[in-house]
Amino acid sequence: MDIQLTDILPYIVGGLTTVGSFIGGRRVKVASDKKAEAEAKRVEIDNEEKVLQMQLEYIVKPLETKVDKLIKEIKKLRFAINKVAECPYEADCPVRKELQKRENENEK
Repeated sequence: MDIQLTDILPYIVGGLTTVGSFIGGRRVKVASDKKAEAEAKRVEIDNEEKVLQMQLEYIVKPLETKVDKLIKEIKKLRFAINKVAECPYEADCPVRKELQKRENENEK
């Protein structure tokens, strides 16, 4: 009952092949997992950029436009109010009375 190397050689080669396949497969799986994780992170960043762009387009820019219009209107109103002192009808100015009335209502 002599065991020859040629008798056990297929088992040794099979075992080494199995171990090598396991190690190689594990490396491929780890690399695949890292690649999937990186892809998911890229998709997440792309989505965040899209949301930010939509916020800028639909919220920030329209608000900036409205604020600019309000600033212009306030400047006009300040100019008009400053001109009241030069008005010959200053003492009996209905606009001035209305502004003072609203100012008194806001203080209450």
